[in-house]
Amino acid sequence: MNISSVITGYIKESNVKLDKTAQQVSTGLKDSLTTLEYGRKLKLDDDIHDFQKVNENLNIAKSQNQVSDSVMAEMKDIINSFKAKTMIANTATTDNPARDVIATELKDFKDAIIDMANTQVMDQHIFSGATKWEKPFNTTRDQNGNYINTTYNGSAKKFEQVVDLEYEMKGQGITGLELFDGLVANNQHGIFNENGELLDISNGGIADKYYIEDASNLGSYLDITYANHSFLQGKTVYPDDGAGSPNTANAIVVNDLKPLLVNGKTALFDGLGNLVEANNGGLSNKYYKEDQANPGSYIEINTTTEKYDDLKGLTIYLEDANNLGNPNMTIPISIDNDLQPKILYELDEVIRAVDNNIVGNDSINKSIGKRLNNLDEDVFSKLNIQHANLGSSNAMFEQIIENNDIKILNLEITLKDTIEVDVAEQAMKMKQLELMFAAMFSTLQQVSKIDEELIRSI
Repeated sequence: MNISSVITGYIKESNVKLDKTAQQVSTGLKDSLTTLEYGRKLKLDDDIHDFQKVNENLNIAKSQNQVSDSVMAEMKDIINSFKAKTMIANTATTDNPARDVIATELKDFKDAIIDMANTQVMDQHIFSGATKWEKPFNTTRDQNGNYINTTYNGSAKKFEQVVDLEYEMKGQGITGLELFDGLVANNQHGIFNENGELLDISNGGIADKYYIEDASNLGSYLDITYANHSFLQGKTVYPDDGAGSPNTANAIVVNDLKPLLVNGKTALFDGLGNLVEANNGGLSNKYYKEDQANPGSYIEINTTTEKYDDLKGLTIYLEDANNLGNPNMTIPISIDNDLQPKILYELDEVIRAVDNNIVGNDSINKSIGKRLNNLDEDVFSKLNIQHANLGSSNAMFEQIIENNDIKILNLEITLKDTIEVDVAEQAMKMKQLELMFAAMFSTLQQVSKIDEELIRSI
């Protein structure tokens, strides 16, 4: 092998190195990665992509939460207008025709609130909880278009979002149960609370108290709200008139040991979908459902583990006061059809108090002042609480998004360190290669000249 061939080989090798170095200086990327570097790159690429997807979903949730916040603020404005109209209806100068006009306005306010509770963002309902693709509130009207009731079809569980690469889940926003403070059964004050639990009840919300005539002092009345029902068997009781006295025009005869709820319906869920035991007018703390494995038989509902979402589609029953340990089949409660949102029920109570066209209103229902107090205590204050809870949820999601953005930035920096080269260092290396290449090329030219001279001399 002659010297020229050796030098030519070195020049070709150096030229390849020079080209690779020039490419790295141009792109800023390494020409090749070690096995360890390549594995690290793949992991970093996946983590960055996954975090970006998590934040993409979280930003959608953030937008939905922001709409929820605006909707709740507007709802509170409507409740304030609702209250202002009710205060006008409660003045001595407002006659019955004027109250009827106000009642119509109040119905419109309530319809607007229901429409707002069905708000969608990107085809997802913001108050449906885990079932966000389903419309949460359905209103039933008669053939004349008159309002009958509104039922909740959403979930007591929040829609959960993945917030990091460890798949930690956080509940988004608030559910329709939380929004409207649980569910009531057929215009009774038995409710599922905001946890979806069956709640304790006292007198079904017909009145704050019940009375019975004092047998030893006729014309006087005794408070028997929590009396034993066996004591009341066959007797006549009266609800409170809203002023601490019995409403003798609205007598209720206790003839079969049923609770003082007229219908006896006391199904209760709280806003989080939890069943809470009801005292059933002082008789029972139990609910029953049909045993799916043994139709025709009934088993007690476990109120610790069975909640609103578990009972949807079922009919449940109170315990039979005359046959303890068994369901009272005369008091069926359809979870899907017999319940309505509690706050909407409270608004209905105000409308009933104002509207003179509703038949059967007793003096309790006509006590507009009492209903005004309920607007503050049972409606506006509850909306305020849930609005604050929503604000906390929004702030949590915003903080998570910000933290994830920082994590993505750190991952991108690590990836850059893994796959990129020090451009200044490579530029210096390229300069050295260029000088080396030039020197070898000059040497090759000199050797070639010597070879030519040798050939000529032979």
